[in-house]
Amino acid sequence: METVTLRRFELSDVDAMMAWASDPEVAAFCRWEPYESTEPLLAYLRDTRVVGKAGFRREGVLRRHYWHKGRVRDLVMYSFISSDLLT
Repeated sequence: METVTLRRFELSDVDAMMAWASDPEVAAFCRWEPYESTEPLLAYLRDTRVVGKAGFRREGVLRRHYWHKGRVRDLVMYSFISSDLLT
């Protein structure tokens, strides 16, 4: 049985991520179009999961909320209220 370990993304991972993020068959199920270079991929990684870093909490999922690339997709909801502690 294989073990899966989660860790933070590192810049050294960008080539491996680019391999699947540029694949049209993978991108068909994602919000992005296939990446053609690492610059926009790095920008996406730099600017993303920001809600968590800013202290927002995942509240829930609106299942089957919208259409994207011909398929129904879920929408994840995050919130932050004044009584939440910054992490």
